[in-house]
Amino acid sequence: MRTNIERSCKPVQPAGVSTDMIEQRLGKLIRHYVQTRSPAIASSVVRHIEMLCTHPGFEGGSSELCSYLRLKTHWRWLAMDSATGSNKTATHKAQQPNGVAAVQG
Repeated sequence: MRTNIERSCKPVQPAGVSTDMIEQRLGKLIRHYVQTRSPAIASSVVRHIEMLCTHPGFEGGSSELCSYLRLKTHWRWLAMDSATGSNKTATHKAQQPNGVAAVQG
């Protein structure tokens, strides 16, 4: 059950936009991000995922919704990582499973 806070934070749904249209646009944005690494594109991906998950016509089950919410978290991180210019991605990839950074040479 959604809380009042979640309902009030829902993105505005453009009139006449179907979930299929949002999914198609989301795919295009993701492909565009791969080429540009733009924080603005990553933020747009987040907004489109929010629009899709809160769309009245969204028919995905709880598993699909959970997947989209995990993706939203990942894309929000990409937007912030790109915007700050930090190199968290390289640091994260260099981490070993025990949490100790690998020596790069």
